[in-house]
Amino acid sequence: MILSLGLLSILSSYAISFSFYYDGFWGRWQEDNINGIACYGNYSGFVCYWDYHDGYGFWQDHPSDWFFKFQIKSYVEPSKKEKKQHLKKNVWYEYTGVVEYYISDEYQDIKSILKSSIDYTISHFVRPSRHRVEEGKMPCVKRTAQATIKIAPYKDHPKVYNIFFEGVGIAIDLGNTYFKL
Repeated sequence: MILSLGLLSILSSYAISFSFYYDGFWGRWQEDNINGIACYGNYSGFVCYWDYHDGYGFWQDHPSDWFFKFQIKSYVEPSKKEKKQHLKKNVWYEYTGVVEYYISDEYQDIKSILKSSIDYTISHFVRPSRHRVEEGKMPCVKRTAQATIKIAPYKDHPKVYNIFFEGVGIAIDLGNTYFKL
């Protein structure tokens, strides 16, 4: 059954976690409960952007102000039988796709962005709306790269994505975030 990509949207939550892979190792899972992450898209690809708590209340960036984006090419939702077989054998689904992210004068490649995240937040991802050219900063540049996207076996809906590109990996655990019609 082919998933109707145009009709899906996401319900976002503060339970999204990230882990980064570089220099041959995965880091620990990172979850930021103060400045949460929201996602918009569907199970074949989505953008990640920020929810904030400014001390007075929560507010959310617009999805167009994303800091990381990926899309699987030719995604087809597995049948119930395929899902059951993958779960039983613990076999991850593997797809090809594309990722997009931004670089700047401070973080000139994806590895420098991920390595700067040693405080276990993802706050070092470059966001064009927060990168002030008028303050002398270099304009942001969007990078696009081919990716291998692996999805952990699941019963109902994908939850854990491992996205590999340019010698690094980003793991995203959607937690209790889900997409719905």
